[in-house]
Amino acid sequence: MLTNTVDIVCPLYNAENYIDALHASFLMQENVAINNIKYILTESSDKTEEKLKKLKCNYETIKPSEFSHSLVREKAAFASNADIVVFVTQDVEIKRADWLYKLVCDINDDIVATYSRQIPKYNNLEKYTREKNYPAVSKIVSKEDIPKYGLNTFFFSDAASAIKRDIFIKLGGYDGKNLPISEDMYIAYKIIMSGYKIKYCSESEVMHSHKFTLK
Repeated sequence: MLTNTVDIVCPLYNAENYIDALHASFLMQENVAINNIKYILTESSDKTEEKLKKLKCNYETIKPSEFSHSLVREKAAFASNADIVVFVTQDVEIKRADWLYKLVCDINDDIVATYSRQIPKYNNLEKYTREKNYPAVSKIVSKEDIPKYGLNTFFFSDAASAIKRDIFIKLGGYDGKNLPISEDMYIAYKIIMSGYKIKYCSESEVMHSHKFTLK
């Protein structure tokens, strides 16, 4: 088992159709010391909170006006006392018991952030972008790769990602900014430009896709 402790942070909203399977998938993870699983529930109109209570989950509720993709995650990471903070979204499906181990096992003093491979569930347009952005081969990027990859050097997804907590704090997280989108690439840019590396972990698999149509 890895000695680094891990906190999982997962924002929720109207998640009653996800929470049972999602929480069970966290609990089945092997060879990783999970310190805490923290849910942040934006007040919902469904039975998410009822299910969280039934599952005896650790959660807090916030008002819709308090939700921010960046600030909710930043607050939870700053409050964590684990070695590694893992950010997950409610709509990923985790089938493998080694998902978390494969995500965090290579984090060290140089590789300070990682993200999972996202496999599409539907044969639609999104399938092609998923396959392009999340190939079958892992990759490590650093500042030296900017001439080669350009903007793609900073590609990062907190649908399923991990960051060393001390580095996240050292870099100031999201700088207290309320970022409506791309908070993940914002922190990736700070990580890369500070001289650290990010790893895409192709063996850390989640199912994640949407029922998009051409329209």
